[in-house]
Amino acid sequence: MKLRALLAFVLLSSGLLAGKLEKGFVALSIYDYFKARSLFYSSLKKHPCAAAYGLAIIYSRTDNPFHHLDSARKFVLLSEKSYATISKKEKERIARLNITPLAITDLRENICKKAFEKAANENSLDALNKFISDWPSAAQAKEAINLRNALAFSIAKKSDTWQSYKDFMEKYPGAKEFGEAKHLYEYTLYLSYTHSGSIGSYEKFISEHPQNPYADDAQDMIYKLSTPDGTIEQYHAFVKKYPLNRNNEAAWHLIYTLYTADSRSESIKKFLEAFPDFPNASLVLRDLELSRLVLLPVRQNNKWGYCDTSGTIRIEPRFERCEQFSEGLAEVELNGKIGFIDKAGNLVFDYRFQEVDAFRNGYCVVKENDRYGMIQKTGKFIVPLEFDEVKDFSDGLAAVKKQGKYGYYNKSGKQVIECIYENAGEFSEGMAVVIVGGKYGYISKAGDIAISCVFEWAAPFSGGAARVKKDGRYGIINPKGEFIVPSEYDLVFDYSEGLALVVKEGKCGYIGKKGEVAIPLQYDYSPVINMQNNSFHNGLAVVILKGKKGMIDTTGKMVIPAEYADLLPFSNGLAAARKKLKYGYIDRKNKLVIPYSYYYASSFSEGLALVEKDDLYGFIDAKKKTIIPFEYEEASDFSKGMTFVTLDGKKGILGSGNEPILPCEMDEITETGNDIVLLEKNGKSAYFNLNSRKMIWKEEGF
Repeated sequence: MKLRALLAFVLLSSGLLAGKLEKGFVALSIYDYFKARSLFYSSLKKHPCAAAYGLAIIYSRTDNPFHHLDSARKFVLLSEKSYATISKKEKERIARLNITPLAITDLRENICKKAFEKAANENSLDALNKFISDWPSAAQAKEAINLRNALAFSIAKKSDTWQSYKDFMEKYPGAKEFGEAKHLYEYTLYLSYTHSGSIGSYEKFISEHPQNPYADDAQDMIYKLSTPDGTIEQYHAFVKKYPLNRNNEAAWHLIYTLYTADSRSESIKKFLEAFPDFPNASLVLRDLELSRLVLLPVRQNNKWGYCDTSGTIRIEPRFERCEQFSEGLAEVELNGKIGFIDKAGNLVFDYRFQEVDAFRNGYCVVKENDRYGMIQKTGKFIVPLEFDEVKDFSDGLAAVKKQGKYGYYNKSGKQVIECIYENAGEFSEGMAVVIVGGKYGYISKAGDIAISCVFEWAAPFSGGAARVKKDGRYGIINPKGEFIVPSEYDLVFDYSEGLALVVKEGKCGYIGKKGEVAIPLQYDYSPVINMQNNSFHNGLAVVILKGKKGMIDTTGKMVIPAEYADLLPFSNGLAAARKKLKYGYIDRKNKLVIPYSYYYASSFSEGLALVEKDDLYGFIDAKKKTIIPFEYEEASDFSKGMTFVTLDGKKGILGSGNEPILPCEMDEITETGNDIVLLEKNGKSAYFNLNSRKMIWKEEGF
């Protein structure tokens, strides 16, 4: 209880507790679930990533009346999805609460594990109901000849050879079974030629029986056997060797799709250089033009479509929902199902999915009938729709989960590692973290155990080293599983500027790359503070000594004495420092340059620092001159010469000279990339160009 109270005190005293969100996490830390849940729900719209993360924790725990795994999964997925869209400032803010992509991933995996345990205890696993219809053929026996013909045909079918069907057709040319016999004759003749399954056997069949309807199948098999891995090299060799094959055009299309998977104009130009014999130059020229086109989702009459950066409608609104384009394709929804369109508005993937991710490097995770798979931009299913979870590719392999166990698929669509692990991470430097019997270890890309599963926790390899936990202590190993840093620390953090923070018995210091203690463990460790500031920045690191903060250099020399209640890294030659309740700014000689005047202060960005006075925010320069007056309830750090501010609950944008770029009239302002922001006001939306400072498009009634 004392620890939780201390955590709450630290959050309050460090200035972190600035709103409902942080109060929610304080309540969560003392197990006040009712209050935490209420605060998170009220913060959900404004802080979807962090609030959803908190709600996921509450719903995942069994020690409260809100325990509900379906809700936990819903909110952790919302947190994970929202993280990619929130602002840099928001990411910095929630990082102070230890909400990082890794933390979200860990929470999601923990929820998944609980869900599995529940299902395993119930011993009931969902099955995919598949139904196949039979189409029986009814025999008619009106005349004796029909009975005879039917009997003859049954005899021919019993033999089931091309000779037996040929004899039947010669003897009974008027039989109603003649058509079927002819079909079976052609089919069994095809099988007799190609039973070996070699490319040569299919080539011979086409040469000797070009009019046989199965000649098309033979061409398809030549195509399939020539391109087993679906690589550009295989497709190109195929089109060169079989220019008359009916799959030649399709192969060229796949070459083009794979080569230009990112849909960037540079890739399209390089394709023309690499394949000057591509037969559809007009397609390339069209896509080259479209690749430069920026399209924005717009709504008209409750239907969604796309406009360009001039505000011209390029894809007529006809969708129930649509998302931003990624690698030339965009997610659109119609009749409750999701598909993909290209920038020309053509439907590339039909409306069939429940959920989809954005395309990344030519691949996309999709969900259909409550099962996950992965499609390639070519339309090929790289991972079939039969898994409980599918992760993105890392180092050429994607982790999949089936019946509670994890394995891996490669980019050719082959399962190269069976689903035998309790959990599996991404590959990094040729190895991936896996769990066997509740213990962590590493496997190679071949699926072999590279480092035995003997650890209580393990991180991915980076720079030839990985952090692990064994016997309750942390250390660092090399790719052979040998300890570079012995497992003797309470915590070990990542390296920065050649040094890594380590903690033992409440004290922290720094170790070098070889595991040697470079800076003695003589500083106080704070779980909240050190989680945020555990690395060197430009040769300096913040440390705590006797409850006060100072700075040391990489040699361990105390550069700024430990005399501050709070201290931020230097920027613009100044560091925000707090004594008692107020912040000021010091220089590298520890001289107070800007007096202690503010209840909140940030580091300088683009020559300006965000500070708080009397519960309102403004900006000062390095000479303490107020550049942006203290009028705003919220403000972001300056970036590209502007800041996003909130006044009387409404959002706007200011320039570095305090000039209004966008008045504080908006309910929400969201950056979309390409220096364009999405504006929302009274349930209506618009787009604004930050460069030209002009409206691009406005929804009727905005």
